[in-house]
Amino acid sequence: MDIIHSGENLSVRDGVKMPVQGTCKRCGYISSQSLCKSCVLLEGLNRGLPKLGIGKHHRLHDKILTQQPLTEKEERKLKAVHF
Repeated sequence: MDIIHSGENLSVRDGVKMPVQGTCKRCGYISSQSLCKSCVLLEGLNRGLPKLGIGKHHRLHDKILTQQPLTEKEERKLKAVHF
């Protein structure tokens, strides 16, 4: 009961941008992004880059969203960082 009470009294400061709940464009599961993390990780596995969905490579994630192929330079960069 204490946990529920704490959650009910939780407040967020003004100016903090909260994520908007939506759905994944591929699988339809709940996600705050265009693609859920599962779909991003699965796409990374399909491309031979198993750690693609892990890390701070936002520009590369955007390419996945638009289904553009990664350049050789981008693939080398990801492999160098993650392996």
